[in-house]
Amino acid sequence: IATKGAVDFDEAVTNIGAVMNLSRDEVEALKEQLLTIGGSSVQGPQAVAEAYYDIAGGVADASTHMAILQASIDTATAGNSDLRGTTNALISVMNSYKFGADKAAYSSNVLTKTVGMGVGTMDEFASALPQVTGLANSLNISFDDLAGMTAYLTTQGNTASQSTTQLGAMMTALMKPNEAMMKGLSQLGFQSGEAAIKQLGLRGAFAALSGTSAATTEGMAAMVGTTEALRGVTALASEDVGGFMSTFTSGIEGATDAAKAIQMEGAAAQFGLLKSTMSEAANSIGEALIPMLVDLAREARPVIQTIIDWIKQNPTLVAGIAKVVAIVAAV
Repeated sequence: IATKGAVDFDEAVTNIGAVMNLSRDEVEALKEQLLTIGGSSVQGPQAVAEAYYDIAGGVADASTHMAILQASIDTATAGNSDLRGTTNALISVMNSYKFGADKAAYSSNVLTKTVGMGVGTMDEFASALPQVTGLANSLNISFDDLAGMTAYLTTQGNTASQSTTQLGAMMTALMKPNEAMMKGLSQLGFQSGEAAIKQLGLRGAFAALSGTSAATTEGMAAMVGTTEALRGVTALASEDVGGFMSTFTSGIEGATDAAKAIQMEGAAAQFGLLKSTMSEAANSIGEALIPMLVDLAREARPVIQTIIDWIKQNPTLVAGIAKVVAIVAAV
């Protein structure tokens, strides 16, 4: 078991080495580093190695890799979620917003706060938010503003996926305004929806548009063009949104560490940590056994090849032996 774990772990880290074009010595050094990190995390060495593989392939800036990995581990622990799914969400956020390593902890805190104030699991939010992060960044909508609006929409009876779909539709309605929307934007003195968002923010832009004569005569439904966008606009027009967003923003700092500390007090996390430590030990034992087993495999191959050659040369005899064995087994 130890050897199989060590081989699987070596395979995962070797794959990382192939992606990053590392030498064998660098792969061995990375193995030691990831083994230590995995052994001290709830997820374990193998899951950590697989998460790092996604980071190595998904983020070009190698200087951010370890920061994203640690943030992913902390976020997954805080949200009791799948490490790989959480990692892919952070990769998407970091890439969409062109964040450096110093923003990994911030991104983690925002995700954790979203789960804390929204209705849904970390896995659900981690899957939904990356669908609109790129679009939001192109419109200068900050990640915490995007996540806060998503969290609020889930408190209004929407799933995380439905919430981001509504926000995406709202952004699209301003990026590609129809005739009714253009009337409203012109009345506000804007030549484009992007300009309105830049100055007023997404919620502010729609709040201003709702007060125009275009909204009165044409109707907001005609201006946004889709049911999804209209549902989002209607929900975010509530008087409660301002207070919700203020609470959300003020609670971002340290959100992951606080949630992680609570999770780590639970029995499941403690047993997970014990399992990870045992996996680290097993991997170390397996690493020590692998050279001996490799030598054994080299010595066994010629013997096995001899047997294969003999079988090929004596097919009738082998068939006869097989019949005798079958009869004895039946008796």
